[in-house]
Amino acid sequence: MLSKPLLSVLLPAVLCCLPLRAERRFVSSAQELNAVLSELAPGDELVWRDGSYDAQKVKLSASGAEGRPIVLRAEHPGAVEFTGASSISLDGSWLVAEGFAFRRLDNSVKNTPLVFAKGSTHCRISDCLIDGRGSAESSVDSKWVSLYGQDHEVSHCSFLDKRNMGALLVVWMEKDVVPAHRIEGNHFTRPFTILDERGRPRNGQEGIRIGTSPFWKQDGNCVIRGNYFYHCDGEKAETISVKCCANTVEGNALENSAGTVTLRHAHRCTVRDNVIVSDGDKEHGGIRIGGEGHLVEGNTLVGIRGRVYKAPISVMNGEPNAPDNGYVPVRGLMLRDNVMIGCAEGIVQGAARRETMTVKPEGVVLQGNIQLDKDARRTAAALKKLEQIKSHAGVRWQYE
Repeated sequence: MLSKPLLSVLLPAVLCCLPLRAERRFVSSAQELNAVLSELAPGDELVWRDGSYDAQKVKLSASGAEGRPIVLRAEHPGAVEFTGASSISLDGSWLVAEGFAFRRLDNSVKNTPLVFAKGSTHCRISDCLIDGRGSAESSVDSKWVSLYGQDHEVSHCSFLDKRNMGALLVVWMEKDVVPAHRIEGNHFTRPFTILDERGRPRNGQEGIRIGTSPFWKQDGNCVIRGNYFYHCDGEKAETISVKCCANTVEGNALENSAGTVTLRHAHRCTVRDNVIVSDGDKEHGGIRIGGEGHLVEGNTLVGIRGRVYKAPISVMNGEPNAPDNGYVPVRGLMLRDNVMIGCAEGIVQGAARRETMTVKPEGVVLQGNIQLDKDARRTAAALKKLEQIKSHAGVRWQYE
C-alpha cells in the first residue's frame, strides 16, 4: 500500500496525464450557439446541423488553447448553407470554423461573411465556400473576408465570382500590431468588373489586399502561399495588392488574370516561385513593384502580352515625397532567376501611371533572369506546376 505522502505526489501527476474530456454540442442557429458560449472549454466542438439557414449572424466568442482549439464545424462539409446577409465571426483565441458554404448572398447591404475580430489570435477558417454566382451585381462595398488580430490562417477555401464592390480578402493593419497571417491553398475567381460612369474599372476590387495605405510602413509578416487565382480581373489592376512591409508571396498560380501581383507601397517583401500564365490577352499582367529592399526570384511568367505596368515584371517609377497613398520609389531591388516565356516584354524599369512619378528606380540588381520567345520544356514545367497548385487549392469537399 502506498503511503499518503507518496499518493499526494503521484495523484496530481497522474491526473495531469489523463486526457481532458471535450464536449460536443449540436446547434442549428446563432441563438442556440450563443446560449452555450459561456460553457465552452478548450477542445470542445460545436457541430452545426446540416441545412440551409438565412441571415445568421454567428459570433464564436471563446478561448481555446494551443493544441486544443474550440471548433465550429458543419455536420457534413458543405452541407450547411448560409444565405442572405449571414456571417461567421471568430472573436477570441485558438478558434476554428470549417466546412460551411455561403450562397445566394444579399449584396444590397454591407456584410462580411467571414471575420477574424479585433484582438483575436491564433484562429483558423478552412474548407469554407463563398459562392457569388447568381448573386445580384451591386456597388455596395463589402469584403468577403476580413482579418484583424494576429496569427490567423485562411486555408483551403473557395471564393468564387464576387459581384459587388470591395476587395475580396483584406488584412487590416492596426497600430503596433504585426498581423502575421497565413493565406494558403485557396481558390480565387473574380471575372466580374464593376465600372464607373466613364466605363472604367472602379478601384478597390482586388482579390487579396494586405494592409492599408495609412499603415504601409508597418510590418505585416503575412504569407500568401499555394493559392490559385483564375480570371481574377476585378479592377483590372491588382489581384494581390501588398500595402505593408515584410510579406511573402510564394508558390501561387495566376491564370488568365488581368490583375497583377503588386507591391503597391511596401518594403522588404519577397515574391518567389510563383507561376503566372496568360492565354495572350493584352490586359493580363505579371508582377509590379514599388518600394525598397524587395526580393523577386524564381518566378515563371508565360504568355504575358501586357506592356509597361502590365509587363511580366514592371519596376515602377516613384513619386518624390510620396504621400501614404502614393508610389514609393524603388530602391535596392533584387531580381533573380525569373523566367519569361512568350511575353511581349521582359523586365521593364521606369514604368509610370502618373505624371508625378518622376523618380527612377535605383539599386536594381539583375541576376540570372531569362527571356525567351519559346521554350517547350520550361512552358510544360510551368503548366504542370500550375495544375499541381490548382489541384490542391480550394475546399476539399465537392460542391455544385
